Amino acid sequence: MTGRPDAAALLETCVRLGLFLDRFEGPHGVVYRWHASFARRCAEILDIDAERAAGCHRRAAAALQATDPTASITHSLHASEFLTAPETLLHHWLGLVVGARADEVECTAMLMLRRTPDDAQVLLVRACASDVLGDHRVARALFRRAEAMIGRSGDDDEPAVLQIARLFIADERAEVAEASAKVQQMLLDADSTDLGDRAALNYLLGWTEIRHRGNPMVPLEYFSAAAREAQSLGDRELAKRALGHLAFGQTWAGHLIEARPSLIAVHGAEDVGLPWSTYAGGSAAAAAGYVSYWSGELDEAVREFGTVIANGGSDRSFTNVARMMSPTRRRNRVMSPPAVVRRSASRRSPWRSCTASPGRRSANRRSPCSKKPSAERIERCGSRASTSSARTFPSSTSPSPACCAAPATTPPPWRCCGLRASSQRCPT
Repeated sequence: MTGRPDAAALLETCVRLGLFLDRFEGPHGVVYRWHASFARRCAEILDIDAERAAGCHRRAAAALQATDPTASITHSLHASEFLTAPETLLHHWLGLVVGARADEVECTAMLMLRRTPDDAQVLLVRACASDVLGDHRVARALFRRAEAMIGRSGDDDEPAVLQIARLFIADERAEVAEASAKVQQMLLDADSTDLGDRAALNYLLGWTEIRHRGNPMVPLEYFSAAAREAQSLGDRELAKRALGHLAFGQTWAGHLIEARPSLIAVHGAEDVGLPWSTYAGGSAAAAAGYVSYWSGELDEAVREFGTVIANGGSDRSFTNVARMMSPTRRRNRVMSPPAVVRRSASRRSPWRSCTASPGRRSANRRSPCSKKPSAERIERCGSRASTSSARTFPSSTSPSPACCAAPATTPPPWRCCGLRASSQRCPT
């Protein structure tokens, strides 16, 4: 700020003498904080000389641009640097929004829009921040307004921020797929300085693939790339979030064994605090709940999903997933079939396919899964099915025997399925 070569030594001297200054260890190095009364008096002195004040703000903006972009933008506005402020925002906004600072981005964008209300790109940034904070209708209105402004400009090339904003705002699968393809192409064509934080962009693309149910293997590549790039940049918070999403993506793709090392890496970064208000926060806890559930560790699964429900987040997706899984504790532990599956499958019971997928229990109303899928009932069915009095209901299109077996004396609710001779499907 002063350009003095002895500035660092002077600050340390003030701290050692106890003069109106405190010293802290920050994430990017040492941070000094003036006492409030001294800082207020300095500001009063600075207001006397407007030119000197503007120079101080310009130097502060340059010093804080990499470590605290929102503070840098504020200093640029105080220095009347109305071109530098939007450049800083457009270069750093994505990493801030997908992190825990969407509220700061929204406030900064509103401050800039007071002077330039027709800046479509700043308006798009504010729309994305509002969407992450939960104001979805406001975000859509701001997005449509900015999109119309860009359309009226007559420019054939849409700005990158518009395509990225569609990944936040758009709900239609076709629109999101088109925007995702264009953003992916920008990653290949454009210089990295034009797209700002590429690690955050890979993170967003991976989450978009999960949110709109595309190829389950694609988000794993994006989250892996985001974690590596964030680690190389020293952004431990983004790296931890990317690893948490990678673990969830692995469980979503059915790779439960691969998800365990990812969760271990997340838990190994306990010193990195992540507030639940981060974009799509809680992915690691939801992934741990799925891994515990499918491993038969029901109590641990209940605890992990309960953590997601208790903390919530700005994006409700993981909270809804946890609520869907939370009835485990109530309905007589309905959702504890992994152990049952192993027991019934070891006896080669034809009912094992009914218990293999808890999400398909309602597909067959006569399935024992749709009533009271306890181990006792399924084993009772299995033991009866193994008797010589069993009869089969073969598929009309498949000559394979014993497609679905049930003893003649078995009550209908206990039969594994109600297949008729004309059925085209077989659960085994």
